[in-house]
This record gives sequence, structure tokens and C-alpha cells, in this order.
Amino acid sequence: MALGSDHLEILLLLFMRDGSTWPITNYPEAIYNRRGQDGFPANLDQPLWQLLRASAAAPAYFPAELVEFYAIDGELKWFEFVDGGVNP
Repeated sequence: MALGSDHLEILLLLFMRDGSTWPITNYPEAIYNRRGQDGFPANLDQPLWQLLRASAAAPAYFPAELVEFYAIDGELKWFEFVDGGVNP
């Protein structure tokens, strides 16, 4: 199931960290969620399980999660995320 699935009937906000904090939401009008924007896939198409796993990757308990996103330069890149509540 993807983050933007119609089966997910609640508003969801996840926080992940890869050096900076990434707030990821299933709100369709959020930045990076508009399908067809700049020709890149939307975050809504990301696998929900992977985003949930990344947002819960507390380093003392779980390893970081690799998630593939389009970077600002348009390249598809892997980002290594841990729990968004982790501070450096």
C-alpha cells in the first residue's frame, strides 16, 4: 500500500531524519505530493511500510532504513533515515 492509498482514511504525518528532519504526509496538497509536479513521482507513491519503518528507526533499537526519493536535482537517490525524533 502506498502513502497516498485511498484505503488510508486518516491524515498521517511522519518524521524521518537523514541529517535534517523530513516531515512526510499523505495530505494531497502538500509540497512534493502533487502528482505530475515537475515530472517527478509524488511522495504519495512511496510504500507506506517503508516510510513507517524509516520513521521508527530508533538507532539504539532498529537499523536505519534506506528509502529512494527523487532529489532536488532530479536524480533518483537513496537516503538513509532514522527516527525523526533523534537529535544529533
